[in-house]
Amino acid sequence: MRVENFDKPLSELKKEKGFQVRLAIAKALDRDLFIKQAKFGNGYPAHGSINPAMGYYFDENLANVSEQAYDPEGASELLAKAGYPGGKGFPEIKLKTTPNTKRDGLVVANILKQVLGISVLVDPKDFSVGIEEFDTLNYDMRLGGSGVDYDPDDGLVDWMQTNSKFNGRKRDKSNFHLDFILRPNLMQLLTHSHWWPIQQKGASL
Repeated sequence: MRVENFDKPLSELKKEKGFQVRLAIAKALDRDLFIKQAKFGNGYPAHGSINPAMGYYFDENLANVSEQAYDPEGASELLAKAGYPGGKGFPEIKLKTTPNTKRDGLVVANILKQVLGISVLVDPKDFSVGIEEFDTLNYDMRLGGSGVDYDPDDGLVDWMQTNSKFNGRKRDKSNFHLDFILRPNLMQLLTHSHWWPIQQKGASL
């Protein structure tokens, strides 16, 4: 299910089985149900790394246009296209959580089982162990969180650049190079957004 090379047009990426699997899992997650069952109604459905607490930067329409929005039929079609109709033949994958978020992981696993027919094993680890696996990119899926700095630090700069501090800082760089992220036009946009939070100007870049 790995995507070997992200450095290509999105239209080409969508033809790759690994990408289809990732998008299928995203589309299969019923965020409203997750919030109800795992968080007892305390939460807000997310479709990106910018959350409502960031105010001006949050796009309230994202849930309506995101390709990752809940779409069980579309998710099943994508998984079948990737070669796993109804989840048949799909390997069991591990979902890393902390002991405190095990319930959250079980809810996610149940949703994916119901929608896609795949098996997800929830694997709780103490934070000190889990963060080491996170830093080395040694996991299938991981359920975690982050503090909220002002955008774009937490939502963009900390995650979306080749040298971002949360992109596997202890990873084997010969195996996980991530060089596809660092593009001059993307860097220009991130630098612009860091100082001038004007969406229209950012769009023009």
